[in-house]
Amino acid sequence: MPNNNTDESAIVSQTITQKIRDVSPASILEDGVEWKIIDHETETRDDVEIITVEPNIQGPYVLLRVQLKKPDSRHTLVHWFAERDIHLKNEQKLLSYWQKHRGRQNAVELPSDVVHLLRIIKEKDVKKDEGYGKKKFLMQFVGCSKSEAQWWWASTVKEAYIELYEEWVHRASGSN
Repeated sequence: MPNNNTDESAIVSQTITQKIRDVSPASILEDGVEWKIIDHETETRDDVEIITVEPNIQGPYVLLRVQLKKPDSRHTLVHWFAERDIHLKNEQKLLSYWQKHRGRQNAVELPSDVVHLLRIIKEKDVKKDEGYGKKKFLMQFVGCSKSEAQWWWASTVKEAYIELYEEWVHRASGSN
């Protein structure tokens, strides 16, 4: 959801986008809108943040330039979107884009250990507490397929990605 009620100067990279509202929410890609990813840019600094999407995204991150055409319109528009939001909107379209660019890791200028978590896929209990608790989550990363998911300690996810943790707890309690 865009943060349209603020006039504060934002901590947003000036190398990719020029204004606070230049990163659009994926909600504008509603049903019936034709769209394709045409380009990407990487913000490599860690002191920048996208505040026009929820939850906010702390740098470094990848932005995708998307060309879209709304139903009953002859005009095409171009917007920047957070990679995470495009991934949640259409995983296959994003993964196909990265495949055309020889894989995400080759296309972005980020070290392989810089990741954003997309979602919790499942959880498991471990027998031995190694100082992190007895639960692990299988985590999918932004820009990567589920087959590349890795097990992370639940305590780490809860501390660093509280929104994902709360979403998982809510979904798990609703499925019982």
